[in-house]
Amino acid sequence: MTFLDALSSIVFTGIPTNASYDLLKLVWKSWRKQSWEEYYLDSFKKALDLERPVLEKYGSRDGVIILDRERLLLVLRQNLASTPQFSTYRQLIADDFLVQLANQLSAHEVLIIGGHNLSSDGYAHIVQNLVKHAREFCTI
Repeated sequence: MTFLDALSSIVFTGIPTNASYDLLKLVWKSWRKQSWEEYYLDSFKKALDLERPVLEKYGSRDGVIILDRERLLLVLRQNLASTPQFSTYRQLIADDFLVQLANQLSAHEVLIIGGHNLSSDGYAHIVQNLVKHAREFCTI
């Protein structure tokens, strides 16, 4: 059970989850001075930082390892017709959404590993792991 689930069942009894999620986003932004979208994107950065030691062995010695945030937003907004700002929390962490997200991130090469010689399947597997870790950082 996530924090939002617990909060909804105790504090927001009788209020739809999406309404409590919208309220949580407002409180979050005023408290953290960071939008929910920035928080979602930062969870990917943290996941990349966590995975970096593993990813370094796939790139060239001087290869760069970055996450293209603009491509990530493009995938979310255009290919998945969603944004962290306007999606429900449950949608953003749902298994089927994350599978679609990983597939689209792979297709658009959002994760840049300079000098890698990975197969398409190998690259997709790495992106799936990145999405799983990002989900852990985004779950409240």
